[in-house]
Amino acid sequence: MQYDRRSGDRFPFGIFVALVIALATTLLRGVEVAAAPPVAYVPPRPELRGKVPTEVFGVGAPGRRVVYVFDASGSMAERNQQAIRAAAQEVLQSIGHLSKHQEFAIVAYNETVKTFAPEAGRNEGGTKAGMVFATGENRRHAERFLQSVVAKGNAHHAAALETAYAMKPDVVFLITDSEARLDLTTFELGRVKAAAGKTPCMIVQLGDTKKQSCQNLSRLASETGGRYQKLTYQNAWNLAFQLPTDPTTARTELGSADASPTETAAVQLDR
Repeated sequence: MQYDRRSGDRFPFGIFVALVIALATTLLRGVEVAAAPPVAYVPPRPELRGKVPTEVFGVGAPGRRVVYVFDASGSMAERNQQAIRAAAQEVLQSIGHLSKHQEFAIVAYNETVKTFAPEAGRNEGGTKAGMVFATGENRRHAERFLQSVVAKGNAHHAAALETAYAMKPDVVFLITDSEARLDLTTFELGRVKAAAGKTPCMIVQLGDTKKQSCQNLSRLASETGGRYQKLTYQNAWNLAFQLPTDPTTARTELGSADASPTETAAVQLDR
């Protein structure tokens, strides 16, 4: 490097080289960043973290821990077991869509409550009493449980719902064809709401086109942030077994059926 003899000042060659290298590196990095900009991280919504939407008869809600409650009273066995078979098949279909990281339980009820409990030592986990992970083995246990359910007697909703909420789920699904006369009492509604807290109850009422709503069950759904859906027996059957539904009656006001809860039948499911 030349320097000025008159002043004696010297411009160091090493500093010059370092500056050139630094400039070139900066330019190259700029080109690289422009070609591949960093991906922005967007955190998941806190209320949905770890929860996957689950659906029963078209009524859906997010939840990692799901309890299925279904009416096994005598009226569900009428019409050649149409309602009880559709309910059991729909529960089995819904369980089949759960991920292995989701947990589930099943509560069948009439005048008593029967809870799904896989064979001891073979339930493959579960973090709360009555809840198991949706593994293939537990799905097979669930199918056998559903096939063992016998429809008879009257529907007593409160005990079944309190059993479901005691398992601390994220969402409860209830399938019933209850008459209005067998609705929750006001006292039972208050008790179940206290057990539910803010956990939604998604209710599907089956029936013919004249069946009256169960007003307190409807209030339970509304006041827990859930949904109360009406469905004809035939459309419930069609949805469960993936047959075409009648759009004019698929979501109609259902009506009072002449259900005599005396017939007894075991559930038979399609595989």
